[in-house]
Amino acid sequence: MKTFPLTILLLFVSFGSTFSSCKKGEGKLDADKIGKSEFNQKIEGLLSRAVSEKDPNIKAKLYGEASDLLSEKGDLKRMYETALLGKKENPLQKQCLTSIAEYHFRKGNKEEAKIQLTDLLSRESDFPRANFLFGLILMQSEKPKLARPYFQKAHSVDAENPEYALNWLVSVYESGDRRKALDSISTLTEKFPKYGPLWKNAGLIQEAMGKKKEATLSYETYLQLNENGTDVPAVKKWISNLK
Repeated sequence: MKTFPLTILLLFVSFGSTFSSCKKGEGKLDADKIGKSEFNQKIEGLLSRAVSEKDPNIKAKLYGEASDLLSEKGDLKRMYETALLGKKENPLQKQCLTSIAEYHFRKGNKEEAKIQLTDLLSRESDFPRANFLFGLILMQSEKPKLARPYFQKAHSVDAENPEYALNWLVSVYESGDRRKALDSISTLTEKFPKYGPLWKNAGLIQEAMGKKKEATLSYETYLQLNENGTDVPAVKKWISNLK
């Protein structure tokens, strides 16, 4: 018997894992199509432009975009420092405020993160990254029913982001709507066929729902996409147990 392992903290894994996840959205790059060097150059370019920019609102937005990419990279300290620079120029800059909230969350100060995100979402209710982060906080607090609408909002606004889609799926399952989660798998895996974590979680849901054949296929697809993962032996054992 294995428990359903939530993958809601994908935003906060190491740079290598995040970099291959094809995150897309406001301020984000398609990291599958560029190398790490070019990714870093994009960050440095934004910071350089921010330093020379005279308009405070544009300056803050450039810092916000850079902090967003630094979040994707996993550089927590620099993300926070960059976000503070942007907030100084424009105290309401949404990407900077979200990065600051993320910093507090990742440092274990969930209450401060919630306060900042609640204030931000009262003005920017459709901002996907803020909704996603608030959903993560609620899921970590074991409140999937409360987290679900935030993941739904992030997913609906930025439908091209596979992490938003995956975490919405997990929240649907964890909130007890298991049939809907099962029925949503084919749509999501067709849209994001190369996003490994989605296949792994699809298999877990399918197995829990008694769909052994479908679960086996999902696990096998995950292994094809994640040949060198540390969890490969465990997933292979799951497949063996289904036979």
